[in-house]
This record gives sequence, structure tokens and C-alpha cells, in this order.
Amino acid sequence: MLYKSILMRAFYALIFIILLSTISINKAFSQWGLVNTLVQVGSFPSISMVTDNIFFVAGGPSGNPNIYKTTNGGATFTTLSTTGITYQIYSIWAVDANTVYVGDGGAADGKGGNAKVFKTTNGGTSWVNILSTGGTHGFINGIVFSRTNPLIGIIQSDPPNGAGNAFWLAKTTNGGTNWTISNPSGVTDNLSAQNSVFIIDQNFFGFGLNKSPQMRYTTDGGTTWLTKTLYGAQSSTGFVTSIAFNNNKLNGAAAGYGTMDSISRTTDGGVTWFGQKTPSTIPTGNNFGILKWVPGFNTVYLIVSSSSATQSFKSTDNGATWTSVQFPADGGVTHMSLVYYNNNAQVSSISSSGNVFKLQDSPLPVSLESFTYNVSGRDVNLKWITTTEENNAAFEVYRISSDLNASNPDNWIKVGIVKGNGNKNTPTTYNFTDKKLLSGKYNYRIKQIDFNGNFEYFSLNGVAKIDNSNNIVLHQNYPNPFNPVTNIDYDLSMDSKVTLKAYDISGREVLTLVNEQQKAGFYTVKFDATNLSSGTYFYKLMTNSNGNNSVITKKMIIIK
Repeated sequence: MLYKSILMRAFYALIFIILLSTISINKAFSQWGLVNTLVQVGSFPSISMVTDNIFFVAGGPSGNPNIYKTTNGGATFTTLSTTGITYQIYSIWAVDANTVYVGDGGAADGKGGNAKVFKTTNGGTSWVNILSTGGTHGFINGIVFSRTNPLIGIIQSDPPNGAGNAFWLAKTTNGGTNWTISNPSGVTDNLSAQNSVFIIDQNFFGFGLNKSPQMRYTTDGGTTWLTKTLYGAQSSTGFVTSIAFNNNKLNGAAAGYGTMDSISRTTDGGVTWFGQKTPSTIPTGNNFGILKWVPGFNTVYLIVSSSSATQSFKSTDNGATWTSVQFPADGGVTHMSLVYYNNNAQVSSISSSGNVFKLQDSPLPVSLESFTYNVSGRDVNLKWITTTEENNAAFEVYRISSDLNASNPDNWIKVGIVKGNGNKNTPTTYNFTDKKLLSGKYNYRIKQIDFNGNFEYFSLNGVAKIDNSNNIVLHQNYPNPFNPVTNIDYDLSMDSKVTLKAYDISGREVLTLVNEQQKAGFYTVKFDATNLSSGTYFYKLMTNSNGNNSVITKKMIIIK
């Protein structure tokens, strides 16, 4: 059956990469650079990095598998032995410089069959077939290990017995010494995609499908499987080309074939998904993407590629906003790999023309563990915790009304700044209170700035809601004592006729501050006592709503 060949050539001939990875939080981006061009990589080569200098490329045309290795960052490549490997390779994972796994397409041209997984422990001098899917339609889509626990890994294949049957999955919890084979319960479909296979830990992993579009994933190590429909990653085929998650297992993103002006995002661990626009200008319908995260960080890369062009983007707020990262004029990018090594994000990618690209991102100045909030009356209390800081000057705090367009920077209001701790490798807790807010719903983000002026954004997951008071409340003026100006706040639980007046100690009225009909809400009035002498004064709030009267009085002191 030619299903894999037909679909992959139809979908991938105009190829993609969305590279998401939690990486450098510096805005001093590096740019992608071409480091070498290989031959005989086939239409869908794969790449896997160990360090900035050591990485492997696998692929090959029909019946001619090829595997390459570099130890100098791509300046030169060595062609490795493929003795015993019959068909071209569609997936690769390098554990270290000596231990590497590759998977084939089951038959020539990726037509599917008894797909096999091979392993080398001597850097590619020889290979051993360690797993086989059986059946006539198997295709090894992905081999992935957890970046935080390299003992945990999975290998995923298309249904060995054809469309409508169960997928094939192998899992290891001891670094590949042993593998447990399963056919995920209730998971039946036609195909999966190379870059859609993901794993965070031994409990949380999954893969994308070629319809709806949908993803299948597990949160209990494979005992049960969940099906979720993705939004923003749709295409005419529904082919899900990439899924990636932040190490916190809450923030994730997915990409599809054909509509890369938007992706799909989740902020609740995959329970719900929503569409997220991207800056891609590559025409929809002939492109696709891959997503990856740097473990423990909120940074994600996006590379969108068609047969003739590639664009790359980076997000430092879990995919909410994106910034361009320059990519050479080339198309057909099929795969990408990322490692965090020597305080840098080391990223590589490979195209169907054999071009190998690299990106080295600058050090990560701040690792954010959490960003939370609570509402107290009309105040929003923000709290964020960093695990490490490097060259951290300050955090600027920004607020936006939730009914405004968050992608427009002019809609964000800077409401404060909190000093950073420079360099620190232990957890630090920061707090900021945004006070006296009007009723409404608000989003927040913090802008981390280093001493060189580079910056990144962290967005708050959740919306802070300020409700109208249930009572009429007159607050104490501030400052108090004062000279000569103070502020008087009050809350109206319903629309009212409002009068606010100031009196001296003898009860003589000295000033009327408000005398009008007002809607329910929160109000602040400025009281200027320039023409008054020092002493004790009173201010009185009088309201009338539907015949119900209320009078509240408080004391204030002028000192000159």
C-alpha cells in the first residue's frame, strides 16, 4: 500500500519546520546559518544533536539508506556504515556520540511494511536490529527520549496492520536496555507524522494523527489514552505535523499541514486547545511546521517551510507572541533538533536538498518556575518565582484589558517595575500588587530585562477579574495626612445619585467634589487643599439609588 509515500510526498513536498523550544530568553537572537550540504539524504531526512559539535543526519533515497556524523559542528561529516539496514531512514535519535537509534519506513519509498529500529553503540560502525513492528504497513515515525530524564523514551509507528488498526508503540524506562511494546488502547487511525511524536516524562507522551486534526496522548504512562481535537492547526487533510510541550506539561503547541499562519495552543496540559496566529507569510496550503521546547523554559521556536521558502520564529511566552529569526533562503526543511548545552540552545535543521543549518542562541538569563496571581478587592497580587538568574536587571510589569488585542504592543500599559537580582542560582520569589483597579478583566505579563538591554516576556496564564462591590464603600483617603493633594476612592454597588463633600472641623462645608448621577463601579476623586489651612477635616459620601439613601463619613488631616 502506498499510503505513506503518497501522503508524505503530497504533504511534505512543500515542507515545514516549526521549531519550538524553550531557549535563550535574550532578544539578542542569533540567526540560522548554513554549515554544510550533504548528498543522498532523500526527501525526508532527519537530524539529531548531542552537543553543539556532535550530531547525526539520517535519510537516503529509495533502497539506499545513509547516515552521517559530525564532531565539529557540521564543518565536516563522516558517512557511517549502514550494513544490515535495507530501506531509507525516516527517524533518528542520538543519545550520545556512540549510542544512536534509527527507524525505517518499512519498505522502499516509505510504503510501509515490517518497519525496523536499529541501534549502534559504537558511533555507527555497526548496527543491530533491536525492534520490528511486524505486519505490512508499519512505518517508524519518531524515536524520542525525555530531555529531563534520558532513561525514558518511546518509539512510535503507523498501524502495522493498516488503516483502522491500532498504532504500535515501544517504551523504555531504562535507557533502551529493554523495550515494552504496546498497541495503545482505542487508538486507531491511518497515519502519524515524524515530528508529532513527543515525550516529557514516563507518564506524559503522545503523537499527532492525520485527520480532524487530532492528537492522542497519555498522562498515566500509557494505561489510558486521550483524544483531543486541535484548533488553529487545521488543513484540508487535518494532518498534524508537530506537537510539543513545555516541561511543565501545561503549555503546549501543535502545527498542521497547510495553515501555518496559525497554530494550536494549550495552557492546561492539552485539555483544551485554541488557535494562535503566527507571523508566517508563506502562502497557506503548501507548508507545514514542527514545534519543540527547551526543557524548563517558556521559549519556543517556529520554523515554517514550503518547497521554496522557510521562515523561523521564536516565542519566549509559550507561543503567545512571536519574533522573527532570520533563516537562509531555502525551502524543504524537514526536521529539526535542539539541545541545551553549555548554557546555550543548540539547534540544527536539515532540508530535503541536504542543507544543514545551525542556530546557537544566547544564554538563558532567567528561568521562570511559576507566575501566579490572586485578587483581593480591587487589587491584583502578582507572584513569580525564578530558579536561576543571569545578568538580570529588572522586571517590568504590564497590564491589558482582556477585551483589547494583546498582539498590539500599544494596548499594554506598564504598571510597575521590580528590581532583579543580577546573578543567582537559587529560587527567588518576586511580588507586585496592581492596586485600585476598575471593574473588569485583565491580563498580565512581565518583561525581564538584562543589563545589556536584552529582554523577554513571560505571560500570566489566567485572567484577573475585578467585580463591582456588593456594597457602597468609602475608602480612607491617601495619602493621609497630606499636603496639599489627596485621593478619595469609593465603590458603588449600583447606579446612584452621588454627592461627595468636604467639611471643616466645625461642620462647615468647604468644597463639593462630586454631585452627579454615576453608574455602579469604582471611582477616584482628587482633593486639592491648596486654599485650606492645616487641621482636621471630614469628607462625606451621600448616595441615593431607587429611593435608598446612604451616608458615609471619614476623617482626613491637612498638614502644612
